[in-house]
Amino acid sequence: MFRTLASRDWLMMTSRRFQKYATPARILLDILAWCAATATGIYLRLGLTFDRDASSGFFKIVPLVIVLQVLVGTAVGLYRRKWRYGSFDEVAALVIASLLVTGLLYILNAYYFDVRPIPQSAVIVGGIL
Repeated sequence: MFRTLASRDWLMMTSRRFQKYATPARILLDILAWCAATATGIYLRLGLTFDRDASSGFFKIVPLVIVLQVLVGTAVGLYRRKWRYGSFDEVAALVIASLLVTGLLYILNAYYFDVRPIPQSAVIVGGIL
């Protein structure tokens, strides 16, 4: 019984100490997920190769993905701790944020750049994954 109370107290103290890092960690994980999914989309689209042009286009689009994900995620409420982790409301916000970022990135990739940095299909695959 004593060990259970001590471990529970330790868990409470530890979770309070790291609570301030929860939102930045979630943002970082979402950005890493977007980058991995977009890189996978490029890799699949270009015939299982990732050449110099593909990597330069990928690194050109990554800052745009970061800004869009943080802005849209904050606007939707994903990073403001409105809901419990893993709740249906949070999953709905995650789907909305993903759809908005995918749509905005699709539009920016098509019309903002003179030459598309990444294929449009990679944007769609990155949004779905």
